[in-house]
Amino acid sequence: MNLQRCLRYFENYKGANTHGGFYAGTTYLGHVFYKVRKRTRPTLSNWTGASGLTLTNSSGGDGGGTDSFFFSGQSAGAYLTAGDIDSEL
Repeated sequence: MNLQRCLRYFENYKGANTHGGFYAGTTYLGHVFYKVRKRTRPTLSNWTGASGLTLTNSSGGDGGGTDSFFFSGQSAGAYLTAGDIDSEL
């Protein structure tokens, strides 16, 4: 229970090369869900993955970016491996 409350403020994302799977024009899109819904829209930092990625703090689920985020890239190899999700005070 305490871990769940802490994860509302900070999460270190470590994926297994989460790949963009949706294709829109010349852009490949990936969608990552947080372990728990964040208390506010978080900042995304310290990312590793394919070069040229764009990170978007919004989600189809709630529009405020508290349950997930998107990333996009111009190549079929667009992927994300790690980063910090921070919604501190």
